[in-house]
Amino acid sequence: MLMLSDWRWGAAFPFEDTAGVNEYNEDVAKERAQRVFQSAFEVLKDNLAGHHYEAFVCALGGGFIEGSVSLLKAFNAAELQAVERVGAVANELADGITQLSREFPEVYVPCVARQATAHDAPAVLLDKLVYDVTRDLLEGTLDNVTFDISTSSDMLFKVYDTTFLLSHADNPQRTATREEVGYDRLMLAGRGPRFKSVDETIVNGSLIGPRCWPDDRLLREDMPCQALWVTHPEKGVGYLQPVFGDALMPDSMELAPIVRAA
Repeated sequence: MLMLSDWRWGAAFPFEDTAGVNEYNEDVAKERAQRVFQSAFEVLKDNLAGHHYEAFVCALGGGFIEGSVSLLKAFNAAELQAVERVGAVANELADGITQLSREFPEVYVPCVARQATAHDAPAVLLDKLVYDVTRDLLEGTLDNVTFDISTSSDMLFKVYDTTFLLSHADNPQRTATREEVGYDRLMLAGRGPRFKSVDETIVNGSLIGPRCWPDDRLLREDMPCQALWVTHPEKGVGYLQPVFGDALMPDSMELAPIVRAA
């Protein structure tokens, strides 16, 4: 299972803002997106060789476009630029999902979106537009890929006996408890950049990484990454770890151990 979120396509800052640790622009975003897909494939096929995978879940958690969450009916120049970014993100997702479909029997793609505020309505959610365009790009070409696109920021889905709640963190209406909702694991997007696993919650990282040099130590999980794990039919979630968008880590960064789920 690979969780993708918080690419924030269109954000930009130079190395100077992070003391030479990180930079971000659309070219960097494209390289990191491609490397995440490739790294996920290598971990599952090479590092975990010998396992049989019945399917691959590529969960899309929202936050793919920087800036405005939605498009109003009357487009302005900034919104037209956002539409161009939607196309760029959709192309990267379509290419990555195509690669997965060639290596795994089935690919399931659950999708949730960052939500617009009340004053934005009526609006088209940019995340949902990304998902719709990605699905349309693949329609009729891949018989083993299934999209499950939600118009909300929450979605329940089940893998074997483990029920996941895929959610974007900016949902102000989430007041129900885990028991009331009925999930085993919460997959939380929108809280980046630090990837972490706390109790039964998987907090995804981002493609952006740190935007400024932090006052405390910089962990490996702060760097551009997305969450990858395996869900076993009997043992549940395991081998939880970040897959990184950059090939090399800065020498000055203090590394933390890879997270391993029980």
